[in-house]
Amino acid sequence: MKLSTVKKAVLFLVAAMITAMTLVACKTSGQETGSGSTGTHAPGTSVELELPDKKYNGYEFRVFCRPQANADDVWSADLFATSEDSTRVGSAVYKRVQWVSTLLDCKLTYTLSSNSNMETDAMNVLFAGEDAHDLLMPHGRSIMTYADEGYLLDWEKDLTWCNLDKPWWDSGARKTFSINNRLYVMNGDISYMSIGYTFAMFFNKDVMDDLGMEYPYERVKNGTWTFDVFNTMVKQGAKDLNGDGNIEVGNDRFGYSTHEHGASFQVMYSTGSRLLVKDSDDIPYCPGVTQVTEKAYTDFYSLIDSQYATMYFNKDGDKKVSVKNGESLFWDTYVKELSVMGDYDYEFGLVPWPNFNEGEDGYSCHVSCYVHEFGVPYTVTDADRTSAIIEALAYGGYSSVIDEYYEQTLQIQKSRDDESKEMLKIIRDSRAYDLGFFHVSLEPLSSMGNLIATIPTHNLSTFYNKYKAQIDVKLAELIEKYE
Repeated sequence: MKLSTVKKAVLFLVAAMITAMTLVACKTSGQETGSGSTGTHAPGTSVELELPDKKYNGYEFRVFCRPQANADDVWSADLFATSEDSTRVGSAVYKRVQWVSTLLDCKLTYTLSSNSNMETDAMNVLFAGEDAHDLLMPHGRSIMTYADEGYLLDWEKDLTWCNLDKPWWDSGARKTFSINNRLYVMNGDISYMSIGYTFAMFFNKDVMDDLGMEYPYERVKNGTWTFDVFNTMVKQGAKDLNGDGNIEVGNDRFGYSTHEHGASFQVMYSTGSRLLVKDSDDIPYCPGVTQVTEKAYTDFYSLIDSQYATMYFNKDGDKKVSVKNGESLFWDTYVKELSVMGDYDYEFGLVPWPNFNEGEDGYSCHVSCYVHEFGVPYTVTDADRTSAIIEALAYGGYSSVIDEYYEQTLQIQKSRDDESKEMLKIIRDSRAYDLGFFHVSLEPLSSMGNLIATIPTHNLSTFYNKYKAQIDVKLAELIEKYE
């Protein structure tokens, strides 16, 4: 088939106070019809997009989205925006859709799920064999239900024009979500959600300055940002402000605050392990307790149960630390929460969650199941067409949308420093997906972190001694579906 190559091309247009990015044309039959400066997402490179040399005659490309939350378009905003959207990200998303539509002569539309929970109501049309959707982007856990029931195409074998070796596809998702060398679920720069819903560690710069502490940026870069270092800083940062001899929520400053849904999973990933790992044949298994993971959870909950740190449980009567009021030196949450930190009265920074061992290769930052994951229904009538449009969308994200997400996100930060964007990119490159966390069919494994947090001893062995036989049975049933 004759190919055309689309060069990575992004024009930065500055008008008034808004910076808009425009993706431009492709190279057809050896003639380049558009060009521009190389975007900052991959400086000094000229990564090319390969697409079939054809148009799709106004084909309506149909995306199945999650229902809106409280009339908010948050669950479709990473793929769809209006021309009136003046935000940096919204403008880039809108321009990407226009560029793809022009490039391939197609029209992108979406349908909202009627299910406000796991968004699996597309099952009905797929079960009937109806070609109703070209792309599914539901809740990160519900997409696994479609995959497990055999309703999705294989990204490696069936979607010809999706080149998963390209930098706009997430290699971590590719490695994690396959089972028995079948990859039905994928993620990448087609969506900024996987960055927004990645766990990060934040810190109060003003408090660090007052205490004479160095920001942990250099430690992140040289591989010495470890839990032991973090633990020491936490204890130095906690303070009994009212002098009553106790450190309490609402009255004093903790060294670290977290919540049950995040850090209790993150601990596992920061040891380099996962709830499920895979053997050389790409078959998942549950590693259970190891010396490393047992020690990590012991060390972590020793800190949580001390006076220096606190964990919030979303239940009646539990008090939550006010990070906005400076009641904690460190706190962890998802990157997207930067959007609500703009009115904080102090300067803050962000870094990846620390490793448990010095010198480990990179970091592992927990990706929430709230993220969008993507799948292509088996009912599509032209998989080549579908894959070409998806590839163009992912490339468009890589070329413009993701960098604009960085810029818009970091504009929130007071006194933004040079390291902030670098840290955000490190966090992006450290996204840790976990097959066991995303597969809710493996419950209670997928809720391990929450359950460990509620066990009085917080003991990992206690959890696995109680549930591992049950988990192994469910895992065997899951693997059977991929044989």
